[in-house]
Amino acid sequence: MVQRNNQIVGNVASGVALMLSVVLGGMCQAVFAQDTESASADTVKENTDYRKKSLNVLRREFNEAEENFYDLFNEVNSSDDFDVDCKNEVPLGGRRKVHACKADFLWRYEADQAAQYSNQISNTAGGSALNTSQVEKKQEQLRNEISSAVSEYPELKESFAILVKAKKDYDAKQADR
Repeated sequence: MVQRNNQIVGNVASGVALMLSVVLGGMCQAVFAQDTESASADTVKENTDYRKKSLNVLRREFNEAEENFYDLFNEVNSSDDFDVDCKNEVPLGGRRKVHACKADFLWRYEADQAAQYSNQISNTAGGSALNTSQVEKKQEQLRNEISSAVSEYPELKESFAILVKAKKDYDAKQADR
């Protein structure tokens, strides 16, 4: 039972990271589709600039762009539950800290799941405020909130375009290795 709950917590955490990357990936395609009409020689030059930078520099630029985007998103979203905080954390089963950005409700859910797991080991009572289906529903609401905010606020759309480019550069540099 304890091992099963540990798997569920790990799967939810993985699902959260996957959800945010899917949101970013899907929105990246939309932003790039709109921007391809204005492609020029400058764009081609920009696309190869990442080769001059180290992977650490590109990772830092990506993390900064991500935090800037979420700071702007936090100002305009409809609920404090959807405020996204970025932290350096050690993922379940890992040893090295990674930069993770998650909505407040997800940080709370993971903490509740960890506490519940700990309580099961020590045989004490305690329960989670959210269940998995509620988290999935909130994730869908978060995706919709981000999508509408990007289309509604020009400064957020610009910040998102910067984030997309930073992610693309970072991924390209990793692929070059």
